[in-house]
Amino acid sequence: MGYVGEDEDGKSIIEELSKYLNIDCLLVKQKGRTTFTDVMTVSETGERTFFTYQGADSELGFDDFNFDTISVDLMHIGYIMLLNGIDAKDAEYGCNGKNTTCSPTKRYQDIS
Repeated sequence: MGYVGEDEDGKSIIEELSKYLNIDCLLVKQKGRTTFTDVMTVSETGERTFFTYQGADSELGFDDFNFDTISVDLMHIGYIMLLNGIDAKDAEYGCNGKNTTCSPTKRYQDIS
């Protein structure tokens, strides 16, 4: 589940994911532009700086998770702090990320 943009990058991602039988692209929503990160590296030191465009991924939120249908051993949520809908404030847990990962109905063992 997730979001990609309504652009060529988003179409390319869905096309690539569709090649794998164990990936259901019906759970991928399209909106806006596809999120991307550019990495700049200082060749002398190897130091890296990341520049991220928060595109479609920023739409992903707690309401996108249907915990009644998620049955996996490992759930991976890509860099939560760049997912505005997940990192948003939550009265009970502090942020929606914790709300998502601490859901009483969760059916997975580990989160990465």
